[in-house]
Amino acid sequence: MATTQPATTESTYNRERDMALHMKKKIYEAWKKAKKEKRWDPDHECYLDPKGNILVVPSSVDVETLMKSISTVEEQIKINDAKRAEKERLIEERRQEYIKSLKAKKVDKGIIDTTKEMTIENLTKMADQVLVAKTLEVDSKSVSSSESSGKVSSSGSDNESSKTDCANT
Repeated sequence: MATTQPATTESTYNRERDMALHMKKKIYEAWKKAKKEKRWDPDHECYLDPKGNILVVPSSVDVETLMKSISTVEEQIKINDAKRAEKERLIEERRQEYIKSLKAKKVDKGIIDTTKEMTIENLTKMADQVLVAKTLEVDSKSVSSSESSGKVSSSGSDNESSKTDCANT
């Protein structure tokens, strides 16, 4: 039988040929074992392996055909590797976008100064600062900053007068 060497390097050809010969040997050994154990299937008119899979007659297996199947498998492995690399790249890209979005949502933690004494005046000023910051986030049509800060200041002074009343009694 004349074999034509594919246009691959000689070492690749030899490696594929060795793999194909090894595969053919495994096929022969499985077939020989099935024949010895009399696992003939009359419906399929062939021998079966222990799992019930059909075994081909070793003389019908061509080494060149096995070599072509090895090349196809190797090409599929390369395709799968490329897909895996693309998937990892997309995951990393999404992770970077997520990290970037977290940085964009950074909250200003300097609005409330916890080092100051918690007096009514200081709390009122802090509340005014918080409301001013909130009004920047909220639509200007729904709440104006002057109304909000005026309400907090007046409610703060009400609380202050009620506390002084309680202190006086």
